[in-house]
Amino acid sequence: MDGLFAHVHAATRRTLAATGLREIEAPEQVCCGALHAHAGLLEDAREQARRNIAAFESTDCDWIITDSAGCGAGLRDYPAWFADEPEWRERAEAIAVRVRDVTEILAAEMGRAGQSRMASGDLPILEGRVGYDAPCHLHHGQGVRQEPLDVLRALPGLDVEALPSSDQCCGGAGMYNLEHPELATRIRAPKLAEVQRGGFDWIATGNPGCIMYLGAGLVRSGDQTPVVHPVELVDRAWS
Repeated sequence: MDGLFAHVHAATRRTLAATGLREIEAPEQVCCGALHAHAGLLEDAREQARRNIAAFESTDCDWIITDSAGCGAGLRDYPAWFADEPEWRERAEAIAVRVRDVTEILAAEMGRAGQSRMASGDLPILEGRVGYDAPCHLHHGQGVRQEPLDVLRALPGLDVEALPSSDQCCGGAGMYNLEHPELATRIRAPKLAEVQRGGFDWIATGNPGCIMYLGAGLVRSGDQTPVVHPVELVDRAWS
């Protein structure tokens, strides 16, 4: 996310600030470790988790907010990573219950903030159709299903529709598309066809791997429909 999607982090910070939330830095945090776990490097993943647990323990924040579904799923899974280490498991549990996807927070907060902007005459600048595709790490891994749609549908001017296969994998699946590219391509193909039939102005999904894998498939097929994070559309509407 830091390397390729810093603009999503910036959009997240702006939208959360617009709702009145105060950001607290945890400067000692590192990679969540999910990619290490996907690669089977479990001890490396646990070491990353230990550093993050200590970093977040040093803050007095109410929520640990992430704009990457894979990271959120990893953070919420920390207790399972320490199943055989009771002390670290207890500390991991205290962190995991504070983890929220950005859309969970925005769904609860942005109604009030959006109404304030409408009342002041600050109208949204976006109009068009949005196709939403749910990241597996968000929909299945974290059980966050309705909030991203609620956030997008709270933006006047947008017609938001979940893709028919929204609850199914796009084929990216962490490192799966690198290890099994032919099968991943076949998994992605029906979803690309749904996008192309839908006449969407944007495709929104909340995980960097999904954004890249769907986006690459569309570009290769000659379709220029942009794939964005939901928070980017909120940020554009409120900018």
